[in-house]
Amino acid sequence: MDDLAIIGSGPAALTAGLYAGREKLAVSIYEKASMGGQLSAISAIENFPGAPDGSTGMELANRLREQAKSFGAQLRYGEVSSVKRTKDAFELVVDGQKKRAKAVLVATGCTHVHLGVPGEKLAGVHYCATCDGAFYKGKNIAVVGGANSAVQEALFLTRFANHVTIVALFDIMACDVLQKRLAEAVKAGKVKVLTHTETLEITGEERVSGLRVKDSKTGKESSVKADGVFVFIGLKPSAEFLANSGVELSITRNKCYVIL
Repeated sequence: MDDLAIIGSGPAALTAGLYAGREKLAVSIYEKASMGGQLSAISAIENFPGAPDGSTGMELANRLREQAKSFGAQLRYGEVSSVKRTKDAFELVVDGQKKRAKAVLVATGCTHVHLGVPGEKLAGVHYCATCDGAFYKGKNIAVVGGANSAVQEALFLTRFANHVTIVALFDIMACDVLQKRLAEAVKAGKVKVLTHTETLEITGEERVSGLRVKDSKTGKESSVKADGVFVFIGLKPSAEFLANSGVELSITRNKCYVIL
């Protein structure tokens, strides 16, 4: 039985694993996808102490992972489907197998919010530019969203795409640094920005061919041609797996509080 089971492997989970391992606790970190969580998909980090310009999220995730391992934390792949409190410990179900721990730390982060429009399940709809952008070399791409993540990923996609169209429901709400870079990309003809524009449908037969959109000011509908669509409209907590585990949850759109 572990002293501590950590669910998730992002920066919070790996930092907790590092500290717990350093205190000589028996620690297991469980991850169902890729070690590092969403950090591993970031193309470049500029605003985190200790990450020099040009560092990728994967590089930082690898350093965090190796540091946690150096203090004895055990990194294990597996999906935790439930957590149950027993008389003297907690029981976790990991890929159908029962595991026990004296304490549990939930650091599962968030997942991408979907648009919820027709066509979102077509091939060519993505939620990670770093993961899938290279498939669109010389192609036209639409990015849905208007905050920091959408603008940053749109700028990253210009490395591959022939042209990128940003479709934003409101005004662009990115930070000043990204706003400046976006203006330069627009001036260079690499990016087009459509604000106050609602995405009604992702069009195509089996693969994406574009978007059907509506100007929220005039009500006029039009189409945007695109070989791929990247959606960056927000994140939601990844704690639904605890809903029937006897764990008290308080979930809002941007936060999830877990009380064990």
